[in-house]
Amino acid sequence: MSGGTVPISEALAKYDRAAEAFAVQAAEKERQEVISRFPIESWPTLPLERYALGQGDNTRETYCWWLEFGTPLIGSMKGGSAQKHLIYRQRDGHWHYDVQSFKNEHDAWQA
Repeated sequence: MSGGTVPISEALAKYDRAAEAFAVQAAEKERQEVISRFPIESWPTLPLERYALGQGDNTRETYCWWLEFGTPLIGSMKGGSAQKHLIYRQRDGHWHYDVQSFKNEHDAWQA
């Protein structure tokens, strides 16, 4: 077969159910970690400082850090620009948000 394809019978013969089960368990552990840190019922009142990247030493405690870097097995968003999060604190300490629509980061967060 060309193009790197393999017959289904060969792929099924190589499939490792134990490895797959381990991967599923590891992904579930990641999911549980995020849920314990950021319970869904707390999302409406989540403070900006718990959401946004760029919080200095506390960046690993933010929701966006967990989405981008802390969950590689359940859908990492790693790479590219932090703009995908819509609001974040830049390295120089200034907030990034839609300055055309909001007067400050708190108004942007409320919206």
